[in-house]
Amino acid sequence: MFKLSNNVSIKFQLFMSIPLEIISHVFSFLQSDPTTLAICSRAHHSFSPFAECFLYADVVVLDDKGNIRDKKDDRQIFLASDLHKLLIDSPHIANYIRKIEICLSSYHATGIAPILPMLLSLDGIFVTATFYASWRELSAEFLNAFANRLLSLKEVSINYFDYFPLRAFDGCKTMKSIGLNGRSYAEINGNDSQVIPQALDSLSLYSWKPHSPDSMFMAWAKKRIHSLRFLLFHSSNGHVVNEVLPELLKMCSNSLSSLELNLSDGFYIPIDVDLSSVPHLKVLTIRSNLHDRSTSQNRKYLCAFPAIIKLLETTICLDNLTLKISNAPWSRELQFNLTDWSSLLTFFSRSSDKFRHIQLQLCHITSETGPLIPSVDTLPRLYNSEIVKELMAKGILDICSEEWKLY
Repeated sequence: MFKLSNNVSIKFQLFMSIPLEIISHVFSFLQSDPTTLAICSRAHHSFSPFAECFLYADVVVLDDKGNIRDKKDDRQIFLASDLHKLLIDSPHIANYIRKIEICLSSYHATGIAPILPMLLSLDGIFVTATFYASWRELSAEFLNAFANRLLSLKEVSINYFDYFPLRAFDGCKTMKSIGLNGRSYAEINGNDSQVIPQALDSLSLYSWKPHSPDSMFMAWAKKRIHSLRFLLFHSSNGHVVNEVLPELLKMCSNSLSSLELNLSDGFYIPIDVDLSSVPHLKVLTIRSNLHDRSTSQNRKYLCAFPAIIKLLETTICLDNLTLKISNAPWSRELQFNLTDWSSLLTFFSRSSDKFRHIQLQLCHITSETGPLIPSVDTLPRLYNSEIVKELMAKGILDICSEEWKLY
């Protein structure tokens, strides 16, 4: 703590005379800058509640076997033992923690279980394995602590785990959002017909390889997504998209307003999904990777534009369409041939009355193992297209470039 000069002290008093809601709003702009928030929390005791509220709202905790240097994130990152000590020394901080991502490096989940009962204000838990794991093989201490905490949560995401027991959600009266990233699920309650489940607002299924549509999972989903507003469905298997997605859309056809899909496999397998069955759909996001179709004489990257166009033809009217086109993660180059884009751009021009806003995001995936070599003339070529100029002049189209970093 440092001493303020008289002049600074006067300015500080004037600042603190501002309504607390406005001061809190000012600090909210620093949510992605934990370093500055930490400095503010130590600068003056009056700042601490405002800064700490955002500093600890969403944190990451690694089990005590994890390597904190391997985790890159804008949020506060702790080893389990360090967070546990912080909560014991400063118990008020537990009230600020609303979301926590738990990163497990082993089945032991060392140090995590004692933390969860302390977080009484927690709204969301995201559990991520750094290895593909079986949920039922995690330590009994962690599983019990997680199950007890689950009952009062609003949001849960389970990543890179097989055999997560879907029956664990049966007693969750406040659950609104579920995310699952796994290859199979187990232990659905045998008396599921007797369960009155909480209706979900959001369901996210990543890299999903489910059972057939008549499976127990689909029956489980049918009882829970009838009023769903957001659905994310990422599967690298086009057959799964065609088989499962239409069934899920039927279950929430009268409520769904936002949908995100991955159509990377649409280059190889025709996508047969009809979005006209979802009349209230207003926001659509489509991800697709470029596919390397190079030969020894010619390097060429293609995208699933025909599948994307076929899907978009079935939409009624969208407020916002976002296309995220990226290189495949294992490819170091990202090149766009304007000829490949012509069919998509022509479709946009011909069907511009169906879209209030379109955003094209060219996503360059990089990693620490090697830099990406992007095509430097990609954006200028698109901007020079007459169709692009026309759509941008109408205020319908935006084009941007992003970089995703894989660590």
